Amino acid sequence: MGEYTIASNDASHYNKIYAYFEPVSSEMATMTVTGLTTNCCIKVLKSEDFIRIRNINYRFWKDYTQLNHVMFIELLNKATKASNWEFFLDDCNRIKVYGDGSGYVIDEASYNVRLLMGLHPFDPFILRSGDLIQTVGFMLSTPVLYLTSNIGMKAYMNNQRSKYTQNSKILMRINNSFSANYPIIASNAEFTTMVASNDLSSVEFTLVDANMVDIELLSPMYLSVSIKLGEVNAELLSLTKGMAGALSWAESMKNNEANKRAAELKAYDILSTMNTDDQFRLMNAHNSK
Repeated sequence: MGEYTIASNDASHYNKIYAYFEPVSSEMATMTVTGLTTNCCIKVLKSEDFIRIRNINYRFWKDYTQLNHVMFIELLNKATKASNWEFFLDDCNRIKVYGDGSGYVIDEASYNVRLLMGLHPFDPFILRSGDLIQTVGFMLSTPVLYLTSNIGMKAYMNNQRSKYTQNSKILMRINNSFSANYPIIASNAEFTTMVASNDLSSVEFTLVDANMVDIELLSPMYLSVSIKLGEVNAELLSLTKGMAGALSWAESMKNNEANKRAAELKAYDILSTMNTDDQFRLMNAHNSK
């Protein structure tokens, strides 16, 4: 049993923590991330992000951590100035696109650009001149963040086709109630996972967005982790064994009833083939026992 505080220390991957915990004195243990703390400095647009117009990728060339809709439209128009396409906001902060009338379309953009523009992050799309994107973009990652791990029970499944979106082992869910450049302080009241004690020697924690894509943090992340054994594990294991035993008993009773019924039918078949005198002698022999 132990209570730990751990932190990320790789500036290029502040959203990841690799940890070693002392194995507990039982086969299984429960692991709970009780708290997460970091600064909300999330890289929402990167230098390599792009939008493709006329089969040319237009890049943004800088990293950004804090944007609003007006700032993003200014950056988008600046990046694509040579394309003769323009982007505007309507009164609902939705983006409308205007092209040069040449018939070319916008059919690709990087993941971050899609989120900011309000485009689905994985599905194919085509934008023509005059189109209005019906969805308002996310300016600060997705509405929910998740802390995942390489051990534990799978607790997330998304059927969207994506190289990112897979079944994942979630340890904490963080609702988007934070603001850029302010602290993120989250506590966990939902996820406790049972793990094999030996797995505690190599644990990886990763902060991702709602699509299971890594969050790029510019500040270290701190976690409070509780490792426990004993009553919770014993009760769960006992319950599991008890349920298995109950199912085994029910199956055994079912088989016994089936065997008894088969024996009765067999006896009836035998009696039905005997004449009356034989049946009478058999019944007298049975009653005399």
